[in-house]
Amino acid sequence: MTDALGPTAVQLAGAHLLDRLDELVEQITAEVWRAVPAYNDIVMERDALEQYVRPNIQGTLEYMRSGRDIDDEDRRRLEVLGRSRALQGVPQAAMIQSFRIAERALVDAFCVFCIRSAFNSAEQRSGIQAISAIMDRVERTTFEAYLDTQRELELDRGASIAMLVTRLVDSSVGDQVDIDTQARLIGANPAMPYRCIALTVLPGDEPADPTGPLTRLRRHIQARLREARVPSVIAGLRDNALLLLLPVTERDALAAVRRAVTPAQARMAVVGGTGDVYPSLFEARDSCRQAIAALEVAVRRRRQNEVVGYGDVAIDVMLLDSADASRRLIAGYLGNLEPHPVLVQTIREYLRQSLSVQITAERLTVHVNTIAYRLRRVRELTGHDLRKPDDAVGFSLALRAQELLEDGSNGKDGSN
Repeated sequence: MTDALGPTAVQLAGAHLLDRLDELVEQITAEVWRAVPAYNDIVMERDALEQYVRPNIQGTLEYMRSGRDIDDEDRRRLEVLGRSRALQGVPQAAMIQSFRIAERALVDAFCVFCIRSAFNSAEQRSGIQAISAIMDRVERTTFEAYLDTQRELELDRGASIAMLVTRLVDSSVGDQVDIDTQARLIGANPAMPYRCIALTVLPGDEPADPTGPLTRLRRHIQARLREARVPSVIAGLRDNALLLLLPVTERDALAAVRRAVTPAQARMAVVGGTGDVYPSLFEARDSCRQAIAALEVAVRRRRQNEVVGYGDVAIDVMLLDSADASRRLIAGYLGNLEPHPVLVQTIREYLRQSLSVQITAERLTVHVNTIAYRLRRVRELTGHDLRKPDDAVGFSLALRAQELLEDGSNGKDGSN
């Protein structure tokens, strides 16, 4: 404040308005409370808001009256204010709006004072500029602490989400009270129904990217879910997979994810699995295990750019979960046929054509007697008769298990 006229007007106005501090604080508090819904949304009492407004307005008027700048004690107070706003979850836009309301009220009060005190327009303009400069310094100091705290909270939130996802996936998940508490800390509603979707990216010829394919996938999926207005998505990385815990609302989150992994949107080889819907987040730990199991099948089957439902691949999941039994099944039904690939081809086609010798022969372009002969050879070599329903099921499961165990490279069967 170096202007010979401006500082005098500002200093006199600061002293005058300090005498009206209660009235000014009440006016600004009422206006902020009315105009900024965020303060109601975070369940702040109006009296509590006034306790934050008062020292800010009082401090600003002191700067006006004395002409001094913000000192270390002021800075500490403003930093406490900024941190508290971040911890309360007050949006940045609400913070900015509340400062603008306070600045406008102070400028209006200053202008009224200038008119009544017969200060000229030059003094009034200079004073308005000085008040704006004071408010800018107050706002900047508050916002620096606010943004620093927000960054710390985001890091803590990321760690909390990762821990929550881990606890939901692990068998040692803990009790429901712990899970619910942790969910609320990250802004999720644990009482809502949830389903889990597990996604990963198949290796390919994609260009090198330091962020990694899963990180890119996560950003892509979360952007699509925001566009679909899906609330409170819990997303975490687990064992080379992106896990999404989606609240079940009127928004079809699963449909949004399925659209997001199509080639037109994902532009990478995404595969996914989804679990069933469960009535709460705690119960959705079963959905997590289902989604991971469905994802494993999808990877082994290379079901690229789709999300496979757990119910649709339940048989495959059982075959993978019981890898030893699956190998015994393969050995018992297909082991003796390894030197005879044409017989295996015939079995596969015979099962595909609902045990019709005629259609199988047409498909393989051979005589029906040839198919009948091959089926007899299968019975002689394996001891199982494809014409019997139980043996037909056995062959079908053995072929399915063989495909799963051969295609997988990171499954539960230990064939890493």
